[in-house]
Amino acid sequence: MRLHNRDWVEVAITDNGLIDDALVEELHSGRPEDLLTPSKLEDPPGLHFAICQLLMQRMGGELNLYKLDDGRVLSRVILPIAHKNPAQRVPLEGPTSKPFSRSQGRG
Repeated sequence: MRLHNRDWVEVAITDNGLIDDALVEELHSGRPEDLLTPSKLEDPPGLHFAICQLLMQRMGGELNLYKLDDGRVLSRVILPIAHKNPAQRVPLEGPTSKPFSRSQGRG
């Protein structure tokens, strides 16, 4: 866990779990517009990830999954820290759709 800045906290977990590449892609791009096209987000575990992602977005945060080059999976949640006046919250800077890299900072 790390503080992004005074207004955001990031929790990232890297593990050796297995995840379908198409599921990760759909979480980033969204469900296909054609409702007749099958989606990985219609059934568990994709449905569960999609619900969690929606809840995080409604709270003003993010939930992202990434498949790393070495095959590991990075699960990352960014949440706003509570304020008396949320309008004073500093927005997230830069693209948040890329995983954090220890060697390069935010990619």
